[in-house]
Amino acid sequence: MGQKDLASKTLESLDDVFSDIINNALFEGENVIAPEALTDAVLHSQFKTAKWYHEQERDVAKYWNKCGLRVAFIGVENQTTVSRYMPLRVISYDGGAYKEQIPSRHKKKTKQKLLYPVLSLVLYFGTKSKWEKPASLKEVLEIPPELEPFVNDYKVNVVNVAFLDREVIDRFKSDFWFVADYFWQLRNNKEYKPSKKEIKNAQEVLQMMSALTGDNRFERVYNKVEKSGGERNMCEYLDKIVAKGKLEGIREGKLEGIREGKLEGIREGKLEGERKGRD
Repeated sequence: MGQKDLASKTLESLDDVFSDIINNALFEGENVIAPEALTDAVLHSQFKTAKWYHEQERDVAKYWNKCGLRVAFIGVENQTTVSRYMPLRVISYDGGAYKEQIPSRHKKKTKQKLLYPVLSLVLYFGTKSKWEKPASLKEVLEIPPELEPFVNDYKVNVVNVAFLDREVIDRFKSDFWFVADYFWQLRNNKEYKPSKKEIKNAQEVLQMMSALTGDNRFERVYNKVEKSGGERNMCEYLDKIVAKGKLEGIREGKLEGIREGKLEGIREGKLEGERKGRD
């Protein structure tokens, strides 16, 4: 797992953030799943092809528990681009989680007897257009008409983060609000004006922003701000990020100027040499 890949998952793995995302996406912000009812789920599962065993890994997954029993397995996948194969990936992830529930003589006995549902949520952070297709298995497959009635479909639950209504964005109670607000503003305003709301998990928020945007300044600036003290809000961090960007731009401009100067000098030197050769 790459560092960027890991960074994008750290914030969502916090129980309060995970429950906030699920409650907002599925239950209109109602506190149906409490953070204390969540436990970490197994992220890895295996499947066998004709020759090899392969391992697949989810981004984030939690068990929802009640009275000591598992009520559901919930997985979250992050996407910054639309993937044609997402329905295949989701059905493979969910199938692995269902397979884990099949009793075997090698497994230790537990009081868990009831089988529980598995569901996956895809968080899409694109700002140009919504993820509309593919959102189901049948939209990926080329199905002969005579087989169509017999092929089961499988739905993908996609949340278009940047296209959520503003009132939905503001229902987020956890630090995921900062991430959702950022992408909503980029789509609607074409620029980002940071909030002065206090960030609870600043490092995790900035790491995720860095991973999703590809802008490493979000993460690099964190330690400098923390050491210098001050308020823990996006205004403070963004001021440092913008200032750092200006300095980097000036440095890059100087280097580019030096390179251009060297090239110009080489060109002039060659021309001068050619003139002297002719004389």
